[in-house]
Amino acid sequence: MHQLRRQRGLTLMELLQTVGIVAIVLSFGVPSMTSMVRKNQAVTYTNEILSTIHAARSQAMQNVVQITICKSKDQVRCTAGANWRTGWIAFADRNQNQVRDMGDDAEEIVYAHARLDDSYAMQSDAFADWIAFRPNGMAIGSNGNAGMIELCNSSHPDVNRAVSISRTGSPSIETIGAGACK
Repeated sequence: MHQLRRQRGLTLMELLQTVGIVAIVLSFGVPSMTSMVRKNQAVTYTNEILSTIHAARSQAMQNVVQITICKSKDQVRCTAGANWRTGWIAFADRNQNQVRDMGDDAEEIVYAHARLDDSYAMQSDAFADWIAFRPNGMAIGSNGNAGMIELCNSSHPDVNRAVSISRTGSPSIETIGAGACK
């Protein structure tokens, strides 16, 4: 007597239906995942400049020395006219000239940050080239005493953010609209 064996597996139609359903589900999930990654990147960049500001202000008050944060392409010297996106350094600015002195009497770098992703711009009117924190914690900038550093993504303005720095040197984070970025 022959016993009939039961076949196990999927037919081509069942496999195609499963692949179709998976594709439909992924089409909903992938765009929201991309948006989440983009937003997390903006939050990370904003938090990185915020942590530099907090560290610089704290160092200035603890060590009774001016700490200057400036734009820097090479994370060694200040680069006037560059975009904040190119990176920045914070250094003990003993002579308070907002330029890191080099050579035998080089001013100590307390923090350095490399270039951000090219899809972002980081700009500021009040702090066009530098921000300095005095030993009393007060902030001064190349064009004023208070202002914002704006992180902008022209392709996705929904992730634009800013770090606002008050005259007293206290920073905070804000979400900004597309119109705030130039």
